[in-house]
Amino acid sequence: MSRRTAAAAALPVYAASDVAQRRWLERAGAGWYRDAAEAAAAYAVLARPRQASLDRARTTLRAADEARRAATDRQRAALSAADDALAPLREDALRGGADPDRQP
Repeated sequence: MSRRTAAAAALPVYAASDVAQRRWLERAGAGWYRDAAEAAAAYAVLARPRQASLDRARTTLRAADEARRAATDRQRAALSAADDALAPLREDALRGGADPDRQP
């Protein structure tokens, strides 16, 4: 699965989690909870129904990112090899170019 597809699939899960977190923050800020322990318990109750979906979304995003990372690592290695191969030409150009009368 591409990273874009994984992100699109995960977006509704994160949006639902955001709604629950906002609700909890509004309540916590308005003094709904008597103490920190009650606030923590209320957060756990709001978050629990979405936890499995969030875990699946994170796993899918992580797998898609690992696939992307492997591809970019291969590209990075190829570009580094090309840069190394071109280094002598670049150095020659910086010294003013090749001398056509110079013997190899």
